[in-house]
Amino acid sequence: YLSMLLTAFIVVAGTLLHIIVGIMAAYPLSKKTLPGRKPMLVFILITMLFSGGLIPYYFVIKGLGLDNNVLVYILPGAAGAYTIVMMKNFILQIPTSLEEAALIDGANYLYILFRIIIPLSKPIIATLALFYGVGRWNDWFTAVLFIQDKRLYTIQNVLRDMVIESNMGAFGPIDLTRTYSDSVKMAAIIIATVPIMIVYPFLQKYFVKGIFMG
Repeated sequence: YLSMLLTAFIVVAGTLLHIIVGIMAAYPLSKKTLPGRKPMLVFILITMLFSGGLIPYYFVIKGLGLDNNVLVYILPGAAGAYTIVMMKNFILQIPTSLEEAALIDGANYLYILFRIIIPLSKPIIATLALFYGVGRWNDWFTAVLFIQDKRLYTIQNVLRDMVIESNMGAFGPIDLTRTYSDSVKMAAIIIATVPIMIVYPFLQKYFVKGIFMG
């Protein structure tokens, strides 16, 4: 029960932060007059093609003190190059005349972002939010690397432990109080799957337009 609530919190908080950071970065980068725009885009694209590797990433997280902390599920994924690029490309498709009219009426860029750009960007926001949210929901490797306290395990890590402990009988005697019946495992899998199945139909209509425009 606690792992389900924790997973839901991670998905909601992590997705909100990811989308906010993404659109706050994408909107300025959509302006061709932005100083240093091309070097910044190149830097972002490089992060999509190359990674520092697992060991440097592990030491960075440890150095930031995020190990064995619920924030390790949320903060490292706050900025995503793919999200920024997709949002930037989508915003470029929005007619500039809308923004120019708002500027003439005295609106500032922050007002334009929240009252014009974001409402018109619902398709790409919904699509990327679902992609990222599903990734967060299914993430189990983060806990394997950085979490020692099982109270901070997500639903996927609980399922992983259930499967491992149930299969350990093939290697020798085990504590029967730690085994799980097939019905319990199947029920846990359904619980872990249903929330995404419920959310998907509400966002499906945005997929084609969001991906095509992005």
